[in-house]
Amino acid sequence: GDRAESLIGGFASARIIEKKTKNPEWHARIGVEDPDAENARSVLVTLSAGDEEVASVIVGESAGQHRGQNSLYMRKPGDDQAWLAVTALSVTRTPAAWVDKVIADIGPWFD
Repeated sequence: GDRAESLIGGFASARIIEKKTKNPEWHARIGVEDPDAENARSVLVTLSAGDEEVASVIVGESAGQHRGQNSLYMRKPGDDQAWLAVTALSVTRTPAAWVDKVIADIGPWFD
């Protein structure tokens, strides 16, 4: 739906601006720590085509505006190098927002 299209567009629009820290001890400061870490603020975003992973990125904190565009801290899973990127990517950090709340569509049964 709209959320998936927004993610794909955000990935496609991402442009690396500059290298940031490669020190894992600093990752939590910009929100690109391991998403499984206790109190992690990062979000792992993975795009798949069927069973094949197409792209994956750890999305961190917003870095505000860079020349009028939104910027975020990011890094690839398994790589300590963090980056500042300009992107239209917007990630909801509330897990419930990603859950499809429709349990069943029973409309035709009662029309």
